Amino acid sequence: MYVNEARKLCPNLVALPCQFEKYEKASEELYAELFKWCGASPRDTEGFQSDVMEAVSCDEAFLDITDWGWDRADTMAVELR
Repeated sequence: MYVNEARKLCPNLVALPCQFEKYEKASEELYAELFKWCGASPRDTEGFQSDVMEAVSCDEAFLDITDWGWDRADTMAVELR
């Protein structure tokens, strides 16, 4: 939700300034890890997209891990935490 929309819903909202550089660095680290798990690197793909992963924002991605089996998917979830 955009801040302007949030302010309409909550006029007393206190919005803190963001530290974009830190957020950007964390986002790059997240996607680097996801690409490792998906068997690709950002250089091998178009933008942040591979056969099994599609980035939808700087902190959100869809992964199709249907064929991975439970053990691999569970291991990924535990290690990414």
